Amino acid sequence: SPTPTEPAPDYVDDFSNPGSGWPTGDTGTYHYGYLNGEYQILLKEGGWLAWVSPGMTVSDGRLDVYIRSADSAYGAAGILFGLSADASSYYVYLIGNGGFYSLQRIDDGVWTELIPWEWADAIHQDAATNHLSIVQQDGTIILHANDETLNTVDIGHSVAGLVGLSAQSYDDPFDARFDNVSAYLPDA
Repeated sequence: SPTPTEPAPDYVDDFSNPGSGWPTGDTGTYHYGYLNGEYQILLKEGGWLAWVSPGMTVSDGRLDVYIRSADSAYGAAGILFGLSADASSYYVYLIGNGGFYSLQRIDDGVWTELIPWEWADAIHQDAATNHLSIVQQDGTIILHANDETLNTVDIGHSVAGLVGLSAQSYDDPFDARFDNVSAYLPDA
């Protein structure tokens, strides 16, 4: 019998087209934009979190992205989701290039760790590329790295809002690269 195939994604961006809709710019503290077929968030100082969004709103569904560190500095990168219209609240699934991951909720500047930083063998370290996926369905959030389920959290409600990419620097500047973003949305 035939093997079922995964449906085509509803949204795909491989960052080969600098006009595909992601923002570009430089704040002085961080630079963000297209670079050689990838998307870059370059944090120029330690101690910063930056995010970008193409303006796409998602509730339930799945988001995928490939992430790597372009330098040896310790930092984290991941998927932003549930971003409110005024940018005061959002969720962020981050992986660190040292093998750790976390799920955070930020609400009016207050950080809540839904999943505190935790080690996962599935996360490739240093400058290796990681395939991240987050699935949200009826209030359940499932985190994946490199096709392995890392954790599941039930928050009791679906989170609608803008989606995007995020990077976090620690003690030093950090250069995060993203590629092959895709979104799979439930049938309307």
